[in-house]
Amino acid sequence: MTEMFEEIREDLRSRVIADGDVGSLRKWTTSAHGRDDLPAWRRLEHRLPPGHPDRAVVGGRIRLLDKRYGI
Repeated sequence: MTEMFEEIREDLRSRVIADGDVGSLRKWTTSAHGRDDLPAWRRLEHRLPPGHPDRAVVGGRIRLLDKRYGI
């Protein structure tokens, strides 16, 4: 059962990142499963328009995750 859940979660994650929809990326990155997902946060940053107020928050989370994981 756990294996199936992990497969479904990874499929969802992959689709959200590939699609690049800002709303879906926000939901994913604020979920328990996506809050530490660095590639998803980077994709969200890339999809937000320059000057968007959320870019500062997203950039801060990326820096935190980079620091946390030593990237």
